[in-house]
Amino acid sequence: MYKVFATLLVLLNVVYSTAQVKNTQIVEAENSGNVSIAFNSKNSQYLTAALGNSIYYSIDGGATWERSAATFPAGEHSALIADTKGDLYYFLQTAEGGVHKIISYTSGDGGKSWSEGVPVNAESTKDQVAPSVTLDDKNNIYLTYTQFDKYISSDANCLSHVQLTTSSSGKKWSNPQELSQTPGNCTDDHNTVAGSMAVVSFDGKEYCTWSNQNKIYLDRSFNGKIWLTNDIAIIRQSEGCDENVTGDKRCATVPVISTDRSKGSYKGSLYLVWSDWMRSDQDVLFVRSHNFGDNWTSLLKINDVEAGHQYSPWLAVDQTTGYIYILYFNRNEEGMTDIYMSYSVDGGSSFKNVKVSESAFKTESASNVSCHIAAGKGTIVSAWTRIEQGKTTVLTTVIKHDDLAKMK
Repeated sequence: MYKVFATLLVLLNVVYSTAQVKNTQIVEAENSGNVSIAFNSKNSQYLTAALGNSIYYSIDGGATWERSAATFPAGEHSALIADTKGDLYYFLQTAEGGVHKIISYTSGDGGKSWSEGVPVNAESTKDQVAPSVTLDDKNNIYLTYTQFDKYISSDANCLSHVQLTTSSSGKKWSNPQELSQTPGNCTDDHNTVAGSMAVVSFDGKEYCTWSNQNKIYLDRSFNGKIWLTNDIAIIRQSEGCDENVTGDKRCATVPVISTDRSKGSYKGSLYLVWSDWMRSDQDVLFVRSHNFGDNWTSLLKINDVEAGHQYSPWLAVDQTTGYIYILYFNRNEEGMTDIYMSYSVDGGSSFKNVKVSESAFKTESASNVSCHIAAGKGTIVSAWTRIEQGKTTVLTTVIKHDDLAKMK
């Protein structure tokens, strides 16, 4: 009897010592725009996700999802964020009238209903592409995007720049500021300004990063008005890669930046992640700065898998703990892809990797999938697109930080 009881205890310990990841399907969609996800920091049961011009919401912690009845114009690239009050802000890149515009929407009920759209820069006749959004500690909204003289054009005189505009409500926007000193072309390749993203530190200092001409650049302002006269070139990116793998004209993905606004030891740190070709394949790379972006650490490879391709990462910092979370795609040598998450509790000095997808899938290239991650109060919410045989499925998972140590 004692041996049987001991065996049962061992089995129970095995079961309860390993946390099981559960993936929930949000939607099987016809469009394949980028995915983004947000959750209400006041009530983590309320989640919202955007895929192109469609919005989905959950009121039970992601167990079930409904599509918002609101209708939006045709568009693919979008951005979604929730403030500390639970209000949502959604930005959609559209092309009505032949000119790409960014339209702003707000929701106060978890994504069920949305306001009328407001053009971010209605007066401009130039193309606005790839919106990215962040908030400061006072819930002010910072929106960056790439402005093209004409999207997409091979004209040598056509230029692209990073633009920044701000709002306190999402309904009225400031006159855009041009941040990039070095313009890019308009052909949407590695010589085009791409992937702009802003963050605001705990002390109000503003930062913005982007890619252009195989380099990652940073601009900053300590007062929100005066920006650098010479952008900081953080690091050079790769120029040679296998386009059959990337499915893109760029070898490296655009950078994702975040900062630590917590009360922890690493308060004020800047974190930057992207994927690049270091050897004969792609790796997820990470650097950090503790002196306002003047200097950055040596490259740290996040993924602990040597073979295959790891790409398209997204970064989030839990501002209550300062913990860092990075979501990315891992494609093995057989062409099967899983979703992994790296996390750090020591300000990015070291990372641990866990697999968060329940099953692998096969996709043709890295350019037609996307992922997004948000974190707060010990909860990490992830979403990604899974494309098989021409079908796009959006999956999500919700994980508690305390469960990560139990995962493999």
